[in-house]
Amino acid sequence: MSRTRQVAIIGGGIGGLATAFFLGAEEGVQVTLLEREPRHNAHSSGRSAEILRTAVDDPITEELALTTSVLLRDPGAVGLRPLGELVDRRGLFVLLAQGHDAPWVERHLGARAAVESSLDELRKRAP
Repeated sequence: MSRTRQVAIIGGGIGGLATAFFLGAEEGVQVTLLEREPRHNAHSSGRSAEILRTAVDDPITEELALTTSVLLRDPGAVGLRPLGELVDRRGLFVLLAQGHDAPWVERHLGARAAVESSLDELRKRAP
């Protein structure tokens, strides 16, 4: 007979979110994340970096950031109770030359951490 382990995590900063994500992915683990603020970025994690950086040099850190971006966009997609998006999506335009050699672009597009825009879309958003 399998047992369900119940785990409570206090604090929805980057450490609490990452811990909840990976424990919640384990078979037989039920995770409850407790956060007193209405947003995850109200205290230490948010004040130290109001942005989730996904384009980083270290491949392990990049993979963790991309996985966390999925969790923040759609907690239900990773097995947590669906609450809607946990982030306000903003934007940063990265302009690449035609024929660019930036391998991280495909990883970020695939993880939905980035979207590709046309020049017309760029002109609309930043006239």
